[in-house]
Amino acid sequence: MNYEESRKYIQDASSRGSVLGLDNIVNLMNKLGNVQDRLKVVHIAGTNGKGSTSAYITQILIEAGYTVGRYTSPAVFDYMEMFTINNINISEDEYAVNMTIIKNAIDEMEAEQMTLPTPFEIETALAYLYFYRNKCDIAIIETGMGGRLDATNIVKSPLVSVLTSISKDHSRFLGETLEEITFNKAGIIKKNCPVVSAIQCDEAAKVIKEEAIKNNSKLIVCNELQNVRFNNDKTYGRYVGSIAFNNILDNTDEKVLNKINRKYEENEIKNNEFNVETSMLGTFQIHNIPTAIETVLVLKSEGFFIYKENIENGIKNAAICGRCERINDTPAIYIDGGHNPGAAFNLKNTLEMYFTNRKLVYIIGVLADKDYVTVLSVTGGLANHIITVTPPDNARALDGRELLKTVLKYNTSAEYADDLEKAVNRGIECAGDDGVLFVFGSLSYLGRIKEIVRSKKG
Repeated sequence: MNYEESRKYIQDASSRGSVLGLDNIVNLMNKLGNVQDRLKVVHIAGTNGKGSTSAYITQILIEAGYTVGRYTSPAVFDYMEMFTINNINISEDEYAVNMTIIKNAIDEMEAEQMTLPTPFEIETALAYLYFYRNKCDIAIIETGMGGRLDATNIVKSPLVSVLTSISKDHSRFLGETLEEITFNKAGIIKKNCPVVSAIQCDEAAKVIKEEAIKNNSKLIVCNELQNVRFNNDKTYGRYVGSIAFNNILDNTDEKVLNKINRKYEENEIKNNEFNVETSMLGTFQIHNIPTAIETVLVLKSEGFFIYKENIENGIKNAAICGRCERINDTPAIYIDGGHNPGAAFNLKNTLEMYFTNRKLVYIIGVLADKDYVTVLSVTGGLANHIITVTPPDNARALDGRELLKTVLKYNTSAEYADDLEKAVNRGIECAGDDGVLFVFGSLSYLGRIKEIVRSKKG
């Protein structure tokens, strides 16, 4: 198959429907020689922070000289960005070659009357196969939605399992309570394999600890935050214990500077201060950075050669699309894929910290199965004006007119736009040169928003 045929093959697979469980991906990977078990894997699950955390880990390892495969979903701007090696997207030729191998395996499954895999299962298989065939030193794998029954969860012994912040999300599929959702995501914890957890609420922390004990897995939990200082003299929090963050906002380029003090009793890096700079906007990064560092320290204990400068440069040079990403200067336009309550509170903190003295306009598009009511209750009142849209080409999208009805409960200055370009034009008009246009909600439409903004620049 060529590239176009390969993409069509994936699209056609969506018509098959899906069967709950891991049987499909297990059968497919058996046909492919279980290449996932020949890779060194960092497996990441969570509700918020997966993308940032995996980006930090990936860049640190690249700085240390390793060849790093990274699998993320969904794509934000380019489908091929889901499959990268050292932050370079898979080529069309490589995609076609690997998809041809996978199609041959699926043909065998069909001949044996097995249930055929879904698009996400095929893409997951492609990631593992691609990284294996290119001899990656390590693979950073993000779950798609859950954990326990996620197609990525076929690795028997990851080097480390990572749980970023967990909150209510995908309730239709993962459970109605936070405990149920956490139990699902904590399913990536494997017997005798270490697990790193970001700071969690009590309900989630309890479930994670129980799963770690059950699997005899060493649990590394990041400490709680208090007293992080910003240059506007606002206090957000500082790590209690041995890690301290001193965040300094550079108002010129909106970079957050983090100084981290960490004592490592069992590591050659002892009593050192890390001067860590991140260009990723958002107060929530102070949760993601230590999660990434703790994960890297586990890898160091597993024999990876990682040094102080690798950590510092990795955090500084890491980048991620669609997370408080600035895509235009005048007016300032940001895109963010925050679409659940946890992300909403993080976004609220960021907006209050950076943009309270500027006219703030939203464009919002969400999926119907998300808790958008809570998102709007948290963020809606901060905006001067809100424009609702319907994310295109997504069967799960909530009609923007229905979304508007909910928006009006929290902000009476709101309207609906029946086209994304109209929404952008209206948003720019409302914001003016000195205002801020913030586009958030479902990741699925942010790429199109970015294309529209780019086209206006000429």
